[in-house]
Amino acid sequence: MSRGNRTGKRKVGQLHHSVGACLRPNQLLCSPLIVTRRFLLLALALPSIVAAQNADKPQLTADRTRLTPDGTVFTGSAKLVQGDFILTAETITYNPKTEVAVATGGVALTHTTRRLLAEEITYNVGDQSYEVTRFRLGQPPFYAEGESVAGTPDGLSLQGARIFFDEPGRLTPSLNVPQVDVVAEDSVTTLAGTLKIGAVPVFPAPGFKRAINNPLVPEISARVGSDSQLGVFGEFGLLAPLSEQFAAGGNLGIYTERGVLVGPAAKYNTFNGGDTGARGTVNTGYIKDQDPFGTDVLAAPIPSDRGFVEWQHRQTFSPGLSLNGEFNYWSDSEVVRDFRPDAFRDVQTPDTWLEGTVARDNYVVSAFVRAQPNDYHRMQERLPEVRFDGLPIQVGGGIYHRLNASAAVLREEDPTGVAATTRSERVDAYYSLTRPYSPREWLTMTPVVGGRATHYNRAIGRDNYTRLLGEAGFDIEMRASGLYDVQSETWDINGLRHLVTPKVSYRYIPEADNGRAFIPAIDRRVFDTYLQPLGLGNRRNIDDLAATNTLRLGVDNVLQTRAKGHGSRDLVSLALATDVYFDFKPGTEKTSPLHAALAITPAEWLTFDLYQRYTLQTGKLEEINTGITIRDVDVWSLRLSNHYLEAAVPIEEYIADYQIRLNEIYSFYASLRYDAISASFIEQSFAVRQRLDRLWTIGYAVSFTNGTARESDVAFSVRVETESF
Repeated sequence: MSRGNRTGKRKVGQLHHSVGACLRPNQLLCSPLIVTRRFLLLALALPSIVAAQNADKPQLTADRTRLTPDGTVFTGSAKLVQGDFILTAETITYNPKTEVAVATGGVALTHTTRRLLAEEITYNVGDQSYEVTRFRLGQPPFYAEGESVAGTPDGLSLQGARIFFDEPGRLTPSLNVPQVDVVAEDSVTTLAGTLKIGAVPVFPAPGFKRAINNPLVPEISARVGSDSQLGVFGEFGLLAPLSEQFAAGGNLGIYTERGVLVGPAAKYNTFNGGDTGARGTVNTGYIKDQDPFGTDVLAAPIPSDRGFVEWQHRQTFSPGLSLNGEFNYWSDSEVVRDFRPDAFRDVQTPDTWLEGTVARDNYVVSAFVRAQPNDYHRMQERLPEVRFDGLPIQVGGGIYHRLNASAAVLREEDPTGVAATTRSERVDAYYSLTRPYSPREWLTMTPVVGGRATHYNRAIGRDNYTRLLGEAGFDIEMRASGLYDVQSETWDINGLRHLVTPKVSYRYIPEADNGRAFIPAIDRRVFDTYLQPLGLGNRRNIDDLAATNTLRLGVDNVLQTRAKGHGSRDLVSLALATDVYFDFKPGTEKTSPLHAALAITPAEWLTFDLYQRYTLQTGKLEEINTGITIRDVDVWSLRLSNHYLEAAVPIEEYIADYQIRLNEIYSFYASLRYDAISASFIEQSFAVRQRLDRLWTIGYAVSFTNGTARESDVAFSVRVETESF
């Protein structure tokens, strides 16, 4: 074997197995973050690299070689290649007698897309064990560094380790633990340690075991600001992973004017990438309010002991078998509004329910429970309701039948205490027959006959009451279309197709209001401006039905063009519908308002939508909601909208929402809400979002409100949170 070969690289030796690599301490000064991002692609299941069996013996090349008593030394761009393994270093020393290879100086071990950097690695070819000092390794979203690693093909043990939950950075969450044990391609087990944000310890963490392919990362949020109602405040949230399926932590809020809010929180997910499992969240908070003000929705004083418990659960046992539910306890109607205003905007009336469902090809069986743990909102409780919902099935001769049945125990309590509690025990069944008929390809006629039987075990003024109702009617649908050779490069129009679908439906349900005096009206009509279902079997207000002799007229229009690639793209859709009442009462209208729903999307960057109700007899506009959205991909968007409703408490407001991504770091948001009735801006919100790094974002927000009962006139906040993965 020649020495001092300075003219080029050549094969100078062979090994029986691949070896590891390392990195000198002084090379850690070369930007750890850059080094990590470029090279730390080795899995936490590092033993899988060493365990790979390859019949080919490794081959070594280097600029120079020399023989020493410790073995052959390969120096200068030393490289060992064996199958998919590539080991590079300044120096690789191999002793054929002990079958030990040692790599030092700028060491990198690469296997497919994985890479390891360290100070030094010693590998025993005989038993495939290895030792590494001052290591850095990772498998996204995990990265790690520490004092040493000892491993075998089946596993490895990290000593003095620091595990990052993303690429290491100034504010990246990490877990400092004395020992981490890894089973190849399977799991990670740690001793108890400390969760840190950057270099700052924030939370003691117990030991855990977690699957490598299903990690949980800590969810951290912080919000500080000033509010005239709350004072200067700070809100903090943390969910730390305790296992591969469970994370726990809590909420902490400090308010100079109100006190301290604290409560545990948790999150779980057992799906593990499969079709069965459960996921859910638990969120709580309690505060001894130092200065409760105002009244609740019942005009009762707000108590000083305030809190909330919220739980959401989704579970799938098998395909078609599921269990879903929510539990929401609020000590008073305003506690979430005061201390969690963002959550209150989404849910202003807490609901508590649990439903189990069995879905099969032709039917669905469900058990539904709705309870009221709060005493200030009215709720129709179901304790429980069991339902069978059959899908339409052909029974022969083109006839389809449908069956729906339910049994329910109902309860409704008046939170004001003025009215007595209403209770009902009800059994209900609906059966119908339909026979679709198409005399022409453009025409479908479907006659309908059906009946509904409802038995009340707790009737008003009598022990029980049974109501029998019949239904007769039809549904007619016609279809027409037209093609037009229209081209426009500006609007990306490649031909036009106009689809027109006139619809006519009729239902006759005589004496549907019979027995109303005996029926506990729990499932009754609620305020809704949209057209309600016409058929008897689709109505939910079965305790408050009215006689029906109604013809519904409607027409759907769709204007389409060819989409790029394949298919079509809707440019315009317009739906019109109105009801004609044959049995109208004196003083009432003969027809319902004309309902119109319009959507226009001439291009991807422009959308217009409209919904309105217009009374034809009087020419009165009852309601109109419009919106226009202009966007430039993900750079900026602007939406202008309005809401107008003619009612006992009228609504007329105009809204503008704007957002723009200024650059890769900053984004700006603005929202304005103007009330024309009070002639004032009832809400003005402005926010700037800043991306600190790949993991963290920080938002600065200021809002001005006017005319609200509880919100502060001026509020400022800064929110810091982790990005979701």
